Order: sequence, then structure tokens, then C-alpha cells
Amino acid sequence: MEDLKDIWRGALKVIEQTMARTVFVTWFQNTAPLRYEGGNFVVGMPHVFAKEQVQKQYGARIMDILKTQLTDLQQVTFEVDAALANTDDERKIELKAEPTKKMRRVAGGQEVSFGDGLRSRTLQGRYKLDSFIPGRNNRLPYAASQAVSTSPGGIYNPLFLYGQVGLGKTHLLQGTGNQIIKNHPDMLIVYITSENFVNEVVEAIRGRKMKEFKEKYRRVDCLIVDDIQFFGERPSSQEEFFHTFNDLYAAGKQIIISSDRGPKELQNLDDRLRSRFGMGMVVEVLPPEYETRLAILQNKCMQEGVIIDPDVLSCVAYHVEESVRDLEGVLKSIIACMQLEKIQPTVEIALEKIRQIHKAVDANEVRRYTGAMPGGVPVGALGAGAQRQGVATRGFVRNIDLVMTTVAKYYNISKQDLVGDDRRKEILVPRQMCMYLIRKELDEAYEKIGADFGGKNHTTVLHACNKIHKMLQTDQRAVRDLAAIREELGLA
Repeated sequence: MEDLKDIWRGALKVIEQTMARTVFVTWFQNTAPLRYEGGNFVVGMPHVFAKEQVQKQYGARIMDILKTQLTDLQQVTFEVDAALANTDDERKIELKAEPTKKMRRVAGGQEVSFGDGLRSRTLQGRYKLDSFIPGRNNRLPYAASQAVSTSPGGIYNPLFLYGQVGLGKTHLLQGTGNQIIKNHPDMLIVYITSENFVNEVVEAIRGRKMKEFKEKYRRVDCLIVDDIQFFGERPSSQEEFFHTFNDLYAAGKQIIISSDRGPKELQNLDDRLRSRFGMGMVVEVLPPEYETRLAILQNKCMQEGVIIDPDVLSCVAYHVEESVRDLEGVLKSIIACMQLEKIQPTVEIALEKIRQIHKAVDANEVRRYTGAMPGGVPVGALGAGAQRQGVATRGFVRNIDLVMTTVAKYYNISKQDLVGDDRRKEILVPRQMCMYLIRKELDEAYEKIGADFGGKNHTTVLHACNKIHKMLQTDQRAVRDLAAIREELGLA
């Protein structure tokens, strides 16, 4: 066994060089070589989430690495061995976490001192770009953040991220700042909310320290301002930020900004500021799709060291759609219930937590989850893969063709109109509504939906879904149409 441990330990050293330390520890902590027989090297994993991730993402790489030590190696397999999670199991290889840097902290963040009593709260170490799960919807903001962390002050300057509350904008902002520090240790990074910036302006004016204030922010290499929309009607703060922005931009310093709306929609801000916000990279952070929501929950379980029934996680991912913050809040409540009451969480418990924290859930929902599907198949047995086959976790059999037929009938148009290229409003809106429903209810990939609509590309489908999503915020007719179609599909 010791020989196998040495071989696996050597493989881990090679694997570690190919990824971020936090990712490496997350997936390979407490793994062990179980046996090597018949050319098969068996690796033990402490839980199913680690097994699935490592097997899928790193299996081929591990095979190549082990071949350099085992010439007769034919395959590498992974097995779940729950005993590896025990602290006294001597088979496993423990990985030491990355040493933390000593830093002075105030109010939850690192403190940056500029002298003359001026200080600024900056980044929290728990936010890492590596731990942000972008999914299909947020590849662009994630890629832009990575590019900025590699080359601050480059092409994506300023970087303006916007989107609804609770989608991870702060995670991206602070994660980018932390990555810049890692890549460029000598740079001075300051993260601040717009509210705190306003407060500092007020204090500087009151204490007659505007000169020190101006010099302070001109010295930073990267300025990150969160929730810029809260500048509101603060002329003096907007004026000062305008000049700060100009000086930093002219000096090639990086500026990163977040808001709940795009630059053009920030009506309370000075036109000069809105214009400058649009000079670089403006990108929307979107709600995560089902697969990403499920991956976020699985990753959080990994971080907390807990194992929760996949059907429970699937239930939470299905119902909590719009906010990552709410998603994590529901999961924390479930974990707390699990740890304090010493019980294994069930779908019923998950639905109750969703009711308490996130939104009302139909009283029949418990029966739909725990009862029988048409054909006598228990819903709980379907798990996360159910939607991929056109079976919704709410207990109704649906597929793309059924949604198309129902939408076409409702709007009194043909199915051919839906999949065609006619862009008249009376055809385009039903087509977009149909795409939105398929995406929302069946959680199909944008590429798959586009293919079923006459070979349209994924950006067309994404645009359609976003268009309907925005219409539903203000257009009562669209709300009524959606409700009627969902009722026809048995979803109401």
C-alpha cells in the first residue's frame, strides 16, 4: 500500500501544478489509492461529488500521469469510500491548505492605509475567481474578469458588470481583485461600495481633507466600486468620482464597476459618468441555468464537507432560480437543520425551507415530488437527469414538441411559423415566448433549442429568453399569455 501511496502522491504533485490550489484541495483532499490489479489503478474518493467531478474533468489527465510510473497501466477507475472522510483513516493522503497571508482586517475586509488617517476596506479572501461557477449564462463576465486579472488596465477598462441582486457580481469583483493581487503582488487594489465612497467624500469635506482624499485614490492601481447605482442624487460625490475616474483611466489604471442596471439605465447619474462607463467592457451577469445552480449547490456541499441526497439538491436547484444568494441561503438552512437536529434532509424539508426563505411553494408540491409519476415511476427516482429526457420534476411529462404545439395553438399560428424566420411581431413574440418556455421549463441548452428552431444560433435563443424575461416585468399581457400557456401545459 505504501508503494501505491507514493505513486499516487507523486501523481498529485503533478496534477497540482495544472490548477489553482483551492480547486486542487477541494477535489483531491482525502483521496487514496485502494488497489492496483489487472492493470487497473483504483482511486478511492470520500464522496460521490468528488468522484463525479474528478472522473469527468481529470480522469484522462490522471491516466497519462500514472502511465509514466506504471508501464502496464490499462485504466484508472474511481470508487466512493466514505471511510476516507474519517480523520483516522491512514489510507488517505491529506493535503495542507494554502497558507494564509497575515493582514490587518477591519469590518470583514483587508484594510489599506494611505497615511494621514485615511483608510479603505478592500478585499475579502473568501472570494476567488476559481470558486465562481459561471455555467453557460455567465461565461462572458467570467472570461472578462479573468482577462482583467491577468492584464489590469488593458483592453477591458473599465469593466462594468451589471445584473439583478444576488447573482454573484460582488464575488466576481472581489475575486478579480484577489486574483490581481496574486498575479501582481506589488499593485495596490481598493474595493469600496459606492455608499462608502460617498461617506468618505462627506468626511473629507467636513474635515477639510479633500486634498488628501484626491491623492489617496489617485495612487491606487485598481479601483473596484460596487453598486454604483447608489450614488443617486449626490452631485459632489459624482463630481469627485468623475475626476478620479479620468485620472486613473488616463494613467492606465484598472477600474471595475458593478450595478444593478446597465450604464444607459442609470438615469440618476451624470451623463458624463454613464458615457465613461460604456467606454470599456459592459457585460450582464445573468441568472444561472439549472445545471449551474445544481453545480453551485454541490460545490457548497463540498466546501462544507456534507453529503446531501441528490434529489434534495435537485429540488432546491429547480425552485430557486433567480438568485444565487437565495440558493445558498436555502442550502445553509438545510445544512443547519441537518447538523443541529441530526437528521438527513429530505425533499419535504427542502421544500419547507424554500417556503420559509425564498418563495411560496404549492401545497401539492410535496405530493408531486414524493408521489408517482405517470406510468408509476417515483419522482424521487428520476433525480437531476429527469429534465434532460423531457420529464419535469413537477410531475408532468413534457417535451419540446408539446410546448411548440401548445404555443402555436394559443397564438393561432402554425408550428412552421414558430421555427421559421418571419420577424413580424405577431410571429416573433410567440417564437420568443416558446423559446423562453422551453428553456425555463425543460432547461434545454441554448444550442439544442436553436437547432429545433430551424438551426438558429445560441445567441438568438439567449436574446429571446432575455427579451421575454424583461417583458414579464412590465407587460401584463405577456404575463397573462405565459400563465395561460403554462396552464395548458399543466404547469399552473
